[in-house]
Amino acid sequence: MDPNRSRKILRDTGLIAFVVVGYWLLGSVSKFSVLSPMDISIFWMPAGWNVAWIGLIGARGLIATLIGAWSWNAQSIDIVPALAIAVAQATQAFVISRCLATIKKSVLWDGKKLLQIPNVPSSGSTYPPYSTYAPYWLGLAFLIAPTAGSTILIISGLNAASQSNDLWLSWFIGDIFGVLTVTPAVLVARQILTKQTTSSNCDVLCASHSQYAAHYRRARTPLRRSR
Repeated sequence: MDPNRSRKILRDTGLIAFVVVGYWLLGSVSKFSVLSPMDISIFWMPAGWNVAWIGLIGARGLIATLIGAWSWNAQSIDIVPALAIAVAQATQAFVISRCLATIKKSVLWDGKKLLQIPNVPSSGSTYPPYSTYAPYWLGLAFLIAPTAGSTILIISGLNAASQSNDLWLSWFIGDIFGVLTVTPAVLVARQILTKQTTSSNCDVLCASHSQYAAHYRRARTPLRRSR
């Protein structure tokens, strides 16, 4: 085998193992916020860990998320429901990561502050760029894992249907707190270690809010007819 290919495989395997171990460590720490009897954390740090590493290393991060989520869930529930929940968690992390990457294209970092690039429609188009809608998709992405996960747990008989609302809400809050805290922390740490000065996905967690507000104001502004 080509030595370069061998090193690449070894490096990729090491990265995946690192992300999986990180998932388990953060999952163990997140146990302090578990609510009984639903056994759901309201501060699920692995959610933010997954988003950060999928954004940083792509498919390898997605594979690591699947392995980490499946192995973690399989310790307390059956293999099949654990795998289904892992797929939902990985899907959510991937969509959030892609939304952040899309919004990132509309912002610039000048070394001191974040600058937002105006959303100018392409020539002849009546629709704004996709990045305008990315904050909406970002918000909807947080519904994927709570909805799929709570449904799987109830169908599998692992949680009572009467707990569905509390289960979903706890899952939703836990994922949001995890992404808002751990994702920026990981990306900022990487910027410091690699001495980057360009904008990163953590910057757009704030920029996405300003984009949402700007798009809302434009939507309320009447369109002028051309002469």
